[in-house]
Amino acid sequence: MGQIKVYGLRSNLHPIREKVSEIIHECMVLAFSYPKEKKAHRFIYIDDDSYFYFSERTPKHILIEMLVFEEKHCSQKKVIPVLS
Repeated sequence: MGQIKVYGLRSNLHPIREKVSEIIHECMVLAFSYPKEKKAHRFIYIDDDSYFYFSERTPKHILIEMLVFEEKHCSQKKVIPVLS
């Protein structure tokens, strides 16, 4: 399983979000044998005056946060008791 968040300036990230999402998902499928139908990415847009980055970076700089973890098999999942 994976949770992906992409941060960047709205003016630069919004126009390319679909292509970025496609590339990230292709990498997840290739690297981790991630199911092609399970694509979920969160794009977090930052206002121009709220994004501080290194002087070597441009306003097109984006951050990609990936949390990847191994999914448990059904036999390993804990049973959650139902409270009445």
